[in-house]
Amino acid sequence: MKFEQVIDGFGNGTCLKLYTQQLITAQQIIDVFGEGIGAGDKTQYEWVFRDEDDNRYKVDDWKNYSALNPDPPYDRHIGGRWQNGGNVEAFKEWFLQQVVGVKATVKFAGVKATVWRHSTS
Repeated sequence: MKFEQVIDGFGNGTCLKLYTQQLITAQQIIDVFGEGIGAGDKTQYEWVFRDEDDNRYKVDDWKNYSALNPDPPYDRHIGGRWQNGGNVEAFKEWFLQQVVGVKATVKFAGVKATVWRHSTS
């Protein structure tokens, strides 16, 4: 499945589907995707993407306002709106790969976990 960023601001009508489950700053996303579509009524940052079937995905910082730290690491929200069976899990994996880096499975105390780390290459 392929995804691309859209700048038309057509992220309205999305609803929360899941979280990134990774603490990410807005600056990390800006470094990859630019400023996005700006702030919404309850967000400071929003980025909108679509897949090849024009299903929409929105990453934002819903109600995460902080005057003391304007860009805290945050478990970003992923919203979606689709008519053609969008795949939010595939989008999440693609997004994290673009922003954070390499996916790895680690085992600690007998428990497996998936983590993302920056590539060194």
